[in-house]
Amino acid sequence: MKINEVIVNTTAVIALSLTSGLALAQAAAFQSNCTFHGWLARDPIGDREGHGLQVSAATCAVTGGVLDGTVETHHAIYEHDKGAASQHAADSVFRKPGARAVARMTSGTLEIVMKDGKPAGWTASGKGVWAMATGTAAPLAGKTFTYAARSTGPLSYVLESVLD
Repeated sequence: MKINEVIVNTTAVIALSLTSGLALAQAAAFQSNCTFHGWLARDPIGDREGHGLQVSAATCAVTGGVLDGTVETHHAIYEHDKGAASQHAADSVFRKPGARAVARMTSGTLEIVMKDGKPAGWTASGKGVWAMATGTAAPLAGKTFTYAARSTGPLSYVLESVLD
C-alpha cells in the first residue's frame, strides 16, 4: 500500500469516528413536552387506602438531539401506594420523516408533590433503553438512558432524557 493510500484511509477512519461521536453527542439529551389524553384516574385496588393502578397515555413534542422535531406517543402503568408510585410498564414511540425510535423504560418511580397538605403536582424519574432506532435516530439504538419528569399543569408535563 502506498503512503498516500494509507493517509487517505486513515483520514477516512478518523472522519467517520468523529462524525459518529458527533452524532452520539447530539443524541445525548432531549426534552419532551407532553399532554395526557385518555383515562387518568387511579383505579383503586381495594386492599388498602391509597393503593391503586394508573394507566396513562400522552403525546409529546420533542426538542433537542437527533429526536428534535419528533412526535412521541407514550404509555405508562404505575402502581400508587399513598404518595409514591412504582412503574410497572412504560414505552414510547418517536416518529418523524427519516427517523423512528422505540424507548422502553426499565424502571421508574413517581412521587406526588404536596403543597399546604394538598397534591400540587408530581415528579418522576427512572431508566430506560432504546429498543430500536432507525434513520437519523440510529445512534440511539441499544443505548441506555435516564429520565426525569415533572408536571407542568393539570394535564401536561415535561420529561428530560439523557444518554448514560
